[in-house]
Amino acid sequence: VRWGRWAAAGLLTVIAVFFVLRQVAKKRAEIRVAQPVAATAADVVSAGVTNAPARRLAEKPSSTVAPAPAKASAVSAKTPPPPSPAALRAKRWLDESSNRSRDERVLLERLYQAELSGNMRIAIDSIEQLLRRPTMSDVGDALARRLGALNVDFVLSGQPTLWTAEIDLRQNDTPFLVARRHRTTVEAVRRLNNLRETHAFPAAMKKVRVLNFPNASLVVHKRTRVADLTLNGKFFKRYYVSVSADVAAANYPITAKASEGPQSRFKALGIRMSPDDESELRMFLAPGAQLTVSDL
Repeated sequence: VRWGRWAAAGLLTVIAVFFVLRQVAKKRAEIRVAQPVAATAADVVSAGVTNAPARRLAEKPSSTVAPAPAKASAVSAKTPPPPSPAALRAKRWLDESSNRSRDERVLLERLYQAELSGNMRIAIDSIEQLLRRPTMSDVGDALARRLGALNVDFVLSGQPTLWTAEIDLRQNDTPFLVARRHRTTVEAVRRLNNLRETHAFPAAMKKVRVLNFPNASLVVHKRTRVADLTLNGKFFKRYYVSVSADVAAANYPITAKASEGPQSRFKALGIRMSPDDESELRMFLAPGAQLTVSDL
């Protein structure tokens, strides 16, 4: 009897353990099945499967926040500016240079790249080298005109140049005193230093830029109707002018006298040019400058 009771108890224990393990296995299987259904519920609905639990899961609003659209970059990519007329002209000279020497083509390419990048120093040097070549005479006038425009812009740019210097102001200095000391003009002192007034310097200004003893000379050619300005013996700029036919070829010095200043000389000699060119020349032609009329 005792052994029978033990056997019955053992059998009941085995049955209970089997039942528990079966329930655990069933729960695990349900979890494994539920996971892929939750992940693909939307796919189930879109495919038209009429599974109510899956459809309800897909229609439930998602708690996941949709990613915000990417913000545009604060600094947009800048469109490069179109080439300047000077750069386009240099490109045309380069395109038409197949019959020129290799050195000339190299200089024209250098000039074109300098014009594109706005490097005035390299552009000036390239044109000066080209002008020294007799085979470039067919574009010599255009090169000279471009060189003059670059020279003026370069002088007024604030960069160190062959014709300018930076000096320390002395006590009680005025634009007039600085101009007289360096044999230049008050207008040149004003423009080189962006002064609003010409009778005094701002109190905080300790240094100024000046045209340093430019020794300007203007040669007016009657036949070709051009006027070439040189500073310290070096070509600076070419202007288009007209001159009275009866003016004698001679030297007409510029002095401090009102009747011998640039404006008075131009009027007396019948030398005509654009107002901008005349204003610019008055900046360079200080007392002591030379004005020459040539029959050429």
